[in-house]
Amino acid sequence: MSGDILRAEWLLLRRDRTFLAGCAFLVVLALYATFSGVNWQQARLVAQGQSIDKHASQWQREATQLAALERGEITLSDAPAVGLPHVVRTEFYLPPSGISGLAIGEAELRPTYATISATTRAHEIFRFQEVDNPVLLGLGRFDLAFVVIYLLPLLIAGFGCSVLSVDRDSRTLQLVLSQPMTALRLATLRVGLRTMALITALLLGTIAGLVLTGLVGQLLSWAFVGFFAVTATYAGLWAALALWIVSLNRGTETSALLMVVTWAVVVLIMPALATVVAREASPMPSRLEYIVTAREAENAANLAGRELLQEYLLDHPELEATRGDAVSPFIKTFFLAQRQVENAVTPIVERFDAAERRQQLWRETLRWISPRDIASDALLLSTGNGAARFTTFERQAREVRGTWLKSVETALISGRRLTADEFATLPRPMFREAQPRETALRYATSLTALLLFAVLIALDARRRLARYSVA
Repeated sequence: MSGDILRAEWLLLRRDRTFLAGCAFLVVLALYATFSGVNWQQARLVAQGQSIDKHASQWQREATQLAALERGEITLSDAPAVGLPHVVRTEFYLPPSGISGLAIGEAELRPTYATISATTRAHEIFRFQEVDNPVLLGLGRFDLAFVVIYLLPLLIAGFGCSVLSVDRDSRTLQLVLSQPMTALRLATLRVGLRTMALITALLLGTIAGLVLTGLVGQLLSWAFVGFFAVTATYAGLWAALALWIVSLNRGTETSALLMVVTWAVVVLIMPALATVVAREASPMPSRLEYIVTAREAENAANLAGRELLQEYLLDHPELEATRGDAVSPFIKTFFLAQRQVENAVTPIVERFDAAERRQQLWRETLRWISPRDIASDALLLSTGNGAARFTTFERQAREVRGTWLKSVETALISGRRLTADEFATLPRPMFREAQPRETALRYATSLTALLLFAVLIALDARRRLARYSVA
């Protein structure tokens, strides 16, 4: 009987122009979102690749010139800036994943590379980050995750919440249920068939987008499989919500209204409330205090000027004897003044970091009551654009800067150039990804939480549908 009902429903859906239009609309949306996101991803890859090649070429030229200068093959007039500790710089990159364009998230707002040198202030290492139109950044880019999180639930809700009420209003439901078929089974088959058709449409659009952009190889990647595992589970959650609305046994218009309200609460209101609670529970320190403290420390350091350099040389007398003219006193003073400024604002920065960690902890806690946040976090995790990964990158970039300053400090204060051996040992670390076990655990936890929400809602819908009355 279930097979007969499914075949009959499928024939009806194939003739339902509204449902076919919804599926076609979803295919077009998925195709466009995938195409747009992957083009953005490829543009970023090209820009980052060009930057890496350019920096590698400069680094190799610097090493070659330093070695030639030490051998006497060239003179300082041929390369006057070679080996200067305040001129040499490095770059630190955050590599994108293979399908990062499917769920962009904060990738356009957060830095993906850092420029580090002895004269770069701590807050300036990300200053060369490309900035797009602020209005577009505020709106966010249209990607596949947006389709999955916001639009797919609307289509599932629209086509699933009235699977029984339409027949009941037209007086045909009694005839259907007079057969060996329960309201529970009928509603489950109808909602499940519609949900599967919509997921298939989304998948077809995505595959077409990846084929058109030349990323067909990503279809077999674990990241892509994980992305659609989350998508299917999230869609199942909304199918369970549609069943629950059906189980309330309301009219078609009332059911549609209830579904829209449910969508707004789950997708819009609950995440917004979680953000507000996190901010109020752990407010950030005053940025004005940070600016004032930094300005006062900078003014004091600039007034001290030569005294800073003299005090440093008194603590390191071995550098006085080797002091030369390669590095100007201004650069040395600037280097020491910035260190003094950073020491002065360190307590405030630590308060900022602590408040940010507390807010993150609140968000991590509150997201478990918001299916939308759970699904969004899992989608971003599968594409490598999660907030935690960007936070890790920024922390590692600051660690690289600290190591870099220690590496060039002696040569800079001494006023001499770096030797070829010193240049070769300068730190050039790569981004350290999180342990695969941690990522897999977080992903599995999110998927389990979504599945648990879906099961609990479906169980309550099952209990209600078991007592469904046609009257």
